[in-house]
Amino acid sequence: MTTNPDLFGLMNRVTDELRRKGSVTLEELTLLAREEHRERLLNQALRFLAERDEILLDVELQAIHWRRRVTRHIAEVLDSSHPLSIQEIADRTPYGFATCSDALGWMEREGRVRLLPDDRFEASPYRSPR
Repeated sequence: MTTNPDLFGLMNRVTDELRRKGSVTLEELTLLAREEHRERLLNQALRFLAERDEILLDVELQAIHWRRRVTRHIAEVLDSSHPLSIQEIADRTPYGFATCSDALGWMEREGRVRLLPDDRFEASPYRSPR
């Protein structure tokens, strides 16, 4: 991992906040960076988490989401309904279209959802529990 204790500490605080809340606005992160007087470290922490697919950057909603929570919400929506389009999934979750699209791509590669010929998604009957 990283050997910079300031970066490691900030990364842990960002991760803890995301685990607790699920999403953090860019404004909240900026306040954290000002509090820490280390905006550059915040950028490094976010880059580290993004490279490990831990977070989703949501330009539409100006927020950062914990990937596991997004995919869990999407899985719950698909488990409780018929196949849905990306927009229908976005309408039923607190996430924007682009975030849902990114998460669905991961979920499809992991075998957790299936893309149908009509561009709708359904929960995969072959997925492993997460």
